[in-house]
Amino acid sequence: MPIELSAPTSVVGPDEFQEVFRHSLERTQIAFRKIEVHQFFDESGDPSFDKLMAGDWDGAMQELDSIVEDQEELLTPATNRGVSLTRLRYVSFPLTDYVRWELASYRLSERFGERISISVDPSLPRELPECVVFDDHTLIALDYDPLSQLEGARIF
Repeated sequence: MPIELSAPTSVVGPDEFQEVFRHSLERTQIAFRKIEVHQFFDESGDPSFDKLMAGDWDGAMQELDSIVEDQEELLTPATNRGVSLTRLRYVSFPLTDYVRWELASYRLSERFGERISISVDPSLPRELPECVVFDDHTLIALDYDPLSQLEGARIF
């Protein structure tokens, strides 16, 4: 049954979002799709991101490997079920340090079979939400505050 987009079935905060995301991925049998349009997100608390923000590019790159276990725990069961993992990342120039860091981090996602496409689109409206789609059962639209911190999510 297609996802109904007229109104969200629920709105959740950042902590509950993580639970909804994991549950939705566990239910997914065919395809996981993520669309990213923002050029910066505040990921404070992530050791690699924190080093990036401190101006330590080399340290940030070294820390990326520390998240492999989290990625493995999250993505391996899905890929073992044959789920297709796809990410579409819109970028604009000049690239922000955040986007450069994120592009470098995609090598971890690719280890788990995620297919990543990069699109340059200077006309892309900044109001587009970040979205995650799980098969045809769940769409999550992520909402961020003016400081680019996750505020919550609308679940469809």
